[in-house]
Amino acid sequence: IEGDYATARGCLEEAIAEAAATSGASLPWSFAYLGDIFLFQGDREQARQMYEQSAARLREMGSKSFLAYPLRRLAELALDTGDYEKAIGLCRESLVLNLQGGDQRAIIASLSGFAAIASARGYAAPAARLFAAVKSLLGATSASLLITDQHAYDRSMAMLRPQLDEISFDITWAEGSELTMEQAIDLALADAGLQL
Repeated sequence: IEGDYATARGCLEEAIAEAAATSGASLPWSFAYLGDIFLFQGDREQARQMYEQSAARLREMGSKSFLAYPLRRLAELALDTGDYEKAIGLCRESLVLNLQGGDQRAIIASLSGFAAIASARGYAAPAARLFAAVKSLLGATSASLLITDQHAYDRSMAMLRPQLDEISFDITWAEGSELTMEQAIDLALADAGLQL
């Protein structure tokens, strides 16, 4: 149903109604995917509500592996409102859960979230290093970001690029491209004033 948000939304709303009438085990995923639809349609408030419901249900179920996803989306939405502390906290929690689960692609997506936060806070050079590390690590692992994560990456990169002149960007990009996963994680957390 790619690009047909109305149909996708209808299917997800139907799935939510059916899940609510039964065990409800699929509700968190349906809420998260419906949040994605709202996000792509530009309704960030509805998206936030769906991601919050998804996260709350996943916490109740004790499902840590999937919880990282709605937390990352909520971090993106908090960043959009300028709530950097909330964005950092949510992104950190997502990263920790992804590290515990060993999900390399999701770890890299969390690093992209930290890069977006650094960029929004005006830390252009660290943001460029992290975005370069994200691109390099994706290549090294033969992975790609989920469409929502790729959209966030592209949007943040477009906002970052004008913050640095070409030479500075090229230098920081080259530095970031050489980072290992562990170095990128350390850089992301250091820029946010955090530790694991």
